[in-house]
Amino acid sequence: MRKFTRKEQDHLLENAAIDLPAIAGQEAVVLLYCDQENINKSVALIIHDFSPRSDRGFLSISCITKEIIFDGQKLLASAGHGLEELISMLARGSSDWLKRGTVFISDLAALPVADQEGFVKTLSQAFNCRIIADMCSSKKTMEISLEGNYISDVIKVIVPALRDNIANIQFFSNYYLVQANLAWARKVVGISPEASRLLQRYSWVGHLPELREIMFHSLFFAEDGDELQALSLPSSVRSYSSDALSLKVAILNAERRRVMEVLQLAKNNKKKAAEMLKISRKTLYAKLRLFGEHPENLN
Repeated sequence: MRKFTRKEQDHLLENAAIDLPAIAGQEAVVLLYCDQENINKSVALIIHDFSPRSDRGFLSISCITKEIIFDGQKLLASAGHGLEELISMLARGSSDWLKRGTVFISDLAALPVADQEGFVKTLSQAFNCRIIADMCSSKKTMEISLEGNYISDVIKVIVPALRDNIANIQFFSNYYLVQANLAWARKVVGISPEASRLLQRYSWVGHLPELREIMFHSLFFAEDGDELQALSLPSSVRSYSSDALSLKVAILNAERRRVMEVLQLAKNNKKKAAEMLKISRKTLYAKLRLFGEHPENLN
């Protein structure tokens, strides 16, 4: 992964309301609190990109599924031994390219409180890494374990929903613009005032992943050497109104109530609930995550 140039970082820092770059410059364990995991992972990637470790890898580990992903590529996903196998590889010196990067842990509180300390210490020592943990829907559990002081240096960050975080939209928009420029060798130099106004007015029901998708999509219609103009944005952003948000939220809330009612009738059997709703189980899981629910925790 190519590091940001000083000019690119300075441009982003001008618009950083939540001081993620300052957090990135520290070595403390970071605990991210938000109601949706995909937002926390997006924030973790931003912290990694601004950190001194940005030229190393970004490893993502799920405490529920044991899935292990390195820079977007799945490494191991065995039922229980994926992490142990990976640490064994590191001990043999066969995977040093994984070391000294950032490790993002999702659903840390899914582990028994007594096991959390050992898990974090094992990862930190094996990978010589920066730890960022997803604490969505698990604040109470983690606060209890922190009382034992098993992590000596911790930064806790509450990540608000993007639509409630207008001050940061400019920063995140510029960040994803830089990412898109790097990915596609483009040279779009910024975002016009009118485009920025439209981005700040939009509802962002899909949070950071939606913003990333829109910025990457909009770059196709922008000119190198010029700012990204309002006309490059999707029509859904350009024509958005608060009335549209009210309707969208009402529909989403009604759908959530229906899905949760069916899950209750199905006794949280996701396969049966999907059949009752006449959708695939994959679609059901996607909807639950959109609603801020964790399918794995609905047992």
